[in-house]
Order: sequence, then C-alpha cells, then structure tokens
Amino acid sequence: MKMGEKNELLKIVLKRLKIAKLYIGESIINAFPKINLKSRIKEEKETVELILEEANQYGLRYEVDEFAKKFLKEDPTLSDLEAYVMAYNEWIK
Repeated sequence: MKMGEKNELLKIVLKRLKIAKLYIGESIINAFPKINLKSRIKEEKETVELILEEANQYGLRYEVDEFAKKFLKEDPTLSDLEAYVMAYNEWIK
C-alpha cells in the first residue's frame, strides 16, 4: 500500500471516528485505547530502511527492494514492513 493510499485511509478512519463520536457518545469512544498511526507509520518506514541497509551489507539491497515491491503488488493486504521482511528472508539465508 502506497503512502498516498495510507493517508486516504487514515482520513476516512478519522472521519468515521468523528461521526461515531456524534452518534455513540464520546465516553464510549474514549474508553478504547488510542493508537498513534502516524508514529507507527514512521517506525515502519525506519524499520524498512534498516532492513534495506542490512541487505546492502550483503550487496542485496536492490534484490530485496524489488522482491518486496513484487510481494506488495501480488498481495496488497501486506504492509510494507511484512513485504520487506519476506523479501529479506528470501534473499538472506
């Protein structure tokens, strides 16, 4: 899933939350733990970069990157991090 798509999904989720607060009541909504999606996305990007740096140590950065993109294309339900871990494991054995 590309960054633009993730941002659009985040906007949709935030709009739904706003509507839910109006209809359900803020007290129920606030009872659920909150997840900071922006920091989670940032952490995921940093981890992907670390995976690519590690693959680069073996001279396989390009291969891992290409395989991850292939995995993402084949299965759009994968997160970027999942795809890069799978690609890394495929090349670094």
